[in-house]
Amino acid sequence: MSDNTSPTADSIVTFSPETKEETMEEGIPTTSTSSNRQLRRAESSRLSLVSKQYDIRGEGHLDETEQKMRAMDREGRGYVPNEQVYQILQDQSRMQASLNAAKRLLILFAVLLVILAVANIGIAFAAAKLAKDTTVQNDVLVVKGTDTSVATNSHADLYNIETSETVSGNGTTIVVTTMTRADAEEMRTSCIGGGSVNLVRSWPYYRFNDVISVCPADSYPSNNNNKYTFAYTSGNNIEVDCSTSDDTCIVSGKGLLQEVDQDCVFNEDCATNNCLVESWIPEGDPGRCACLDSVGCANDETCVDNVCQGPNGTNDNIVI
Repeated sequence: MSDNTSPTADSIVTFSPETKEETMEEGIPTTSTSSNRQLRRAESSRLSLVSKQYDIRGEGHLDETEQKMRAMDREGRGYVPNEQVYQILQDQSRMQASLNAAKRLLILFAVLLVILAVANIGIAFAAAKLAKDTTVQNDVLVVKGTDTSVATNSHADLYNIETSETVSGNGTTIVVTTMTRADAEEMRTSCIGGGSVNLVRSWPYYRFNDVISVCPADSYPSNNNNKYTFAYTSGNNIEVDCSTSDDTCIVSGKGLLQEVDQDCVFNEDCATNNCLVESWIPEGDPGRCACLDSVGCANDETCVDNVCQGPNGTNDNIVI
């Protein structure tokens, strides 16, 4: 008789989908088909005692942040040492400082951007207004409806002139001030265009210069047979005569004359026609313009020994 034993109903073990679970790492749940309650119970039973200390919300598993905390506990103490906490806080402080600096820099850039935008708007309005109120006549920018030129530069153009003695055609020695014809024509064009012009006057063998303002003038010169006159309400006009030479122009007028106590080399440099150069002055240094026959003194003064004296005999202008 053969021993044929068949399994009884009690000995048959079945696994339903509700109880079947897959293997999981410590504290990290894996895919399971069990119910949520069974899953939490199974996961909780698989956490070590140390890992359970980091299950902050008691979910039976460690989320990403809790896993990082657990990873910092290399010695399995169940807590993060103070040294590591201190280092974390230091890193956080440095990161916050960097973030604050970046915010301030961003605000600064935003303010600069706003300023530039406002400036561009202002320039656009100014350009539109200037274009509306001005026009160009003979290559010169002028106010519409008038002949008044508009100044377009803030610096002064400098042109050199030189004062020296020369022999005239009849053999006499005269003092003349000259400049090149090219400079004279360029100076006139600059003045008509509304520019600022200064003359830098020099004397041969003398270590000083005199700066004379030419433009802006009260009236702008026209070309009158190669002669230009820069006129002023004070009467101290400056005249440029380019008719005698193709390369050189003669500069003259009251605007070149030096007043009392100003530098000079020749008598012709002074409005008083009296230039004093004392013997003790080193060679190359200028003299001083002095009064002459009360010329150069105030109405109530007289010129005594090249010095203007008041009614009581006091020296109001002391020259060398």
